[in-house]
Amino acid sequence: MVNHEELLGLIGNINSIYDVDITKEVIEIRHGMYEIGIRSKIDQGSVDLDLFDAMISYISSNTKVILEVDFKHDFVATDLVIEAQSTEYDISILPPEFTGEVPPEEWEEAWKLYSDKLCQYARAWLRQTNTSQQLYPVAGYVGYMVSEVFGHKPKTISEDPYIKSRFVDPIPLDIMDKIKDDLRIVIFEEFGGQDEFVIYANSLAITSAEYYADTVKQIEQEKELLKSKEDAENAENAELKMSEADSNLDLNAPEAEETVHDNSSGAQQDESILSKKKSGFSLKKILKMILK
Repeated sequence: MVNHEELLGLIGNINSIYDVDITKEVIEIRHGMYEIGIRSKIDQGSVDLDLFDAMISYISSNTKVILEVDFKHDFVATDLVIEAQSTEYDISILPPEFTGEVPPEEWEEAWKLYSDKLCQYARAWLRQTNTSQQLYPVAGYVGYMVSEVFGHKPKTISEDPYIKSRFVDPIPLDIMDKIKDDLRIVIFEEFGGQDEFVIYANSLAITSAEYYADTVKQIEQEKELLKSKEDAENAENAELKMSEADSNLDLNAPEAEETVHDNSSGAQQDESILSKKKSGFSLKKILKMILK
């Protein structure tokens, strides 16, 4: 666990950091990060006010925020999921942490409580419409189940580094299998049954394919528009050069070359932007967006 004051003092670029503890009002935040995971604190059933203010500050600075929830904290799952959706932060339900030897009955009780808590949050999250916020690790498991529909059974619940470090690595395999079984029951129930879930998975594939086709069409249209723009600019430049040559026979060549060079540079920049747009689209990325 990293105290927030320690985070501010760390040297060098930090892209992502998790397990951050906020113990008091945050006056200053660390800018330039992509993602931060902040450990939850509860105050009368709600997120602690100082912690919530810190989350808002990071969200306002375009840093992705994950509220890392202690499974023993008795938040009302539905209320927290709705708040996350409106405030635009993700939720992660962290598994039990043990130090030293633990009696078997305490071990089993903790994992059962954790699985029950995950299922509560899964129901609350699946009942939200049009949410783009993640619920870890449930969102990853929904994606895992969608892959199964198409005959692909991933080796792990997710390749996401966060899910791997926070869930896949620390949770024993037999416990993970039991949790997945419990989640599968809840997910099927919330979709209205296994057949309905299969329909949902197939609709994702269709939607993704249609989105991809529309995107390719849009890029082709942009490409044609760019070509027309280049042709028009080239014709305009040629006409301008002829006019200048007629009015001033002493027009020096370097300036004319510079004009052509500048226009070519602009066209190359436009092509570069178009190339980035085109390379940024893939069916895998679109499917990941829809699953969110």
